[in-house]
Amino acid sequence: MKTLRRLSLALSIVVATCLLVTTGAYAASGIDTVGVTYDPDLNVMTSKDHLEVGDCKLDGEVQVTRPYKGLARLTFIFSMKTSHTSNFDQWHNSWRFYGPDGTELYRFGPIDGPRMYDDSVQAGGTTLWIHLDKATWDQFTTVSWISEC
Repeated sequence: MKTLRRLSLALSIVVATCLLVTTGAYAASGIDTVGVTYDPDLNVMTSKDHLEVGDCKLDGEVQVTRPYKGLARLTFIFSMKTSHTSNFDQWHNSWRFYGPDGTELYRFGPIDGPRMYDDSVQAGGTTLWIHLDKATWDQFTTVSWISEC
């Protein structure tokens, strides 16, 4: 009887572990590094990218305003879709900001996109306040988009 209980407990642990490991996985991921542009009139740094990962497509833009008193506004604007899903697909985006010598200066994310239950286009945006100093912002030259869907 003890052997049967131990076997049952061991099997339960294995099944629970498999469920936990498989439910949190992303289908595909990608990294793309692109340049930044500055709009001196609006004091905004912008990076735009088009990503395709698995069945998912994303056209996005991340904007970071010039910091004031240690705060900057980060805005992520997107248009995304999936070509196929059995339940739903969802983008998870992070960004790494680099200086002219390639040194990572700042990182942010992940920000989750809306759940895509079908192949219709999802468009929108998210704005957040982040802690950032002017000296760091002034050095941004490239941004890596780290995206999973």
